[in-house]
Amino acid sequence: MAARSRMTCRRLLWLATWWLPLLAFTIARAELLPTRLYTAADGMASSDLHCVVRDSHGLLWFCTAEGLTSFDGYTFTRYGVSQGLPDAQVADFVEARDGSYWVLTATGISRFLPEPLERSGDGDGGSRFFEVYPFPADREPRPRAPIKLAEASDGRIWCLTTATLFRFDPRSKELEATDTGQHYAYMVMLRDVDGSLWLGSELGMFHRLPDGRVVEYGTTDGLPAAAGSGQTRVGALLRDRDGTLWVGTWAGLCRMSAHSRGGKESVERVYTRRDGLADNVIYTIFQAHDGTIWVATEFGISRFVPGSGETAGRFRTYTARQGLNLPDVGGLGLGPFAEDRRNNIWVVGRGALRLAANGLTTYTVDDGLATNDVQAFFEDRQGRLIAVTGDPRARFFNVFDGDRFVAVKPWLAKGNDFTWGHGQIHFQDHTGAFWVANRVGRVSIHYSFARGGSAASAA
Repeated sequence: MAARSRMTCRRLLWLATWWLPLLAFTIARAELLPTRLYTAADGMASSDLHCVVRDSHGLLWFCTAEGLTSFDGYTFTRYGVSQGLPDAQVADFVEARDGSYWVLTATGISRFLPEPLERSGDGDGGSRFFEVYPFPADREPRPRAPIKLAEASDGRIWCLTTATLFRFDPRSKELEATDTGQHYAYMVMLRDVDGSLWLGSELGMFHRLPDGRVVEYGTTDGLPAAAGSGQTRVGALLRDRDGTLWVGTWAGLCRMSAHSRGGKESVERVYTRRDGLADNVIYTIFQAHDGTIWVATEFGISRFVPGSGETAGRFRTYTARQGLNLPDVGGLGLGPFAEDRRNNIWVVGRGALRLAANGLTTYTVDDGLATNDVQAFFEDRQGRLIAVTGDPRARFFNVFDGDRFVAVKPWLAKGNDFTWGHGQIHFQDHTGAFWVANRVGRVSIHYSFARGGSAASAA
């Protein structure tokens, strides 16, 4: 009889060793993020933000509906029309390689000067910090709106509007329109490492090569069409540090793959809500210093978790339930990301939300815990964290797989139960047995986990 019990224990231990790494998980998460929201009440020019950019000195610059705001980690400094901005609405901000700062508004491109250009003579004591270079008169039927800035390899500044691509020469102060051969409403621009430009629009994507030729991408190239339109809308672009081009459309996030013969890049995979994205309409893509890809959508933000081996990559999504407390999440969408010098992630919309890099993260039943009544923690021989929860007495082992918890309820022989001592006495010995203090003494458990979360044990 004893030999049979030992054999059963060995079989169960073998099952635990092989099945535990295969525990199933779901993508939806409810971990609570450590965040803080900054608005006009904290000193920003406005709570309506369009972009955030980190400069080479570690300052964060916010483009708002009421001017430009800088943040040194402690204090916000505002620059608006009274300081020389031609328009209150700031669309984009860029720092050139020579350290100069450039600002995009509807009127044109302006250079920001840390030292005031001149002092006004009307006695108000105001200082003017901007040199303004206006766009030519708008002759397009649709009003022109500013979109994006990017520095060219020769030091000139690309200025994209919804209707026209301009190029500004800081030396000659000349601003010229560039013919792309297209007349679609542009939405985003990316300057690639080879000096070419990627342009996203309401009707596809365009690649302006260094020699001026323009290559068009659309549904025939694998880009997904937006629901109900039949057309591809491209609103976000990123070239990551591994050289992969990411394309955000209104029907999912595309990971591109370079053509083997050096031709057009092709769509390797399209990620959607089925892969964990908060929504299929992609507004912004960003890569943090650790390589993490962040995606902003209308209904929240998502973080890409690369796969390995046969495991495909997936997204962890954060919405209002996880502490994403921007006032209008779920209707107006989120804007660009930035990373500060402390590696906190910032995302803007109706305010600037900071996600603390080293803050505490809270896990609940929505992350797999059997209950929120956590009574103890211990680590098994494989380094897995196990939380003991109760209802109210300790009854469940919750195994953390690095992403979420999987709850199991060990089966104890009749008459045995977990200890009344708040569930704090549990550990695993060198043989793999788990020891649990109970009402009548102690019990040794060998268990295996199945995909459904059930557990078997033998005492």
